[in-house]
Amino acid sequence: MITKEQRDLMPNEPGVYMMKNDQGQVLYIGKAIDIQKRVRSHCRRKDGAYASPFVEWVHAVEVIITDSDV
Repeated sequence: MITKEQRDLMPNEPGVYMMKNDQGQVLYIGKAIDIQKRVRSHCRRKDGAYASPFVEWVHAVEVIITDSDV
């Protein structure tokens, strides 16, 4: 699971993010206007469960900054 500190270091810029497990395998690829905000939304808990069920296996997030989310 990615830590709060890792999420806080993510940019508030548009781009693509790849969530990877501890072996470096890509679990999820997403795009966002604000990468930090979007990754945080995946990690939000609701009724004891994560908003996105795969986040408990995420070990790292690779980010590519772009000019827009398109």
